[in-house]
Amino acid sequence: MRSQNASSDVTATGGSGGTCQRSGPYKCNSHTEIIVVFQRGDRFPNCPMNNGHATTWSIVREPPADR
Repeated sequence: MRSQNASSDVTATGGSGGTCQRSGPYKCNSHTEIIVVFQRGDRFPNCPMNNGHATTWSIVREPPADR
């Protein structure tokens, strides 16, 4: 059965050298203070910290708005 929310089917993480599948701000999993905005189709780079190391980038989600 296919999900009705197609955006939830898109991977929101990616490793250095991989291709971004979902546009948005991403953080380095090793250095969470490093946040970079990637567009769909961009190639994930190495993290710029520590002379550039391979990493996994995870999309940053904003907390839900107060009701």
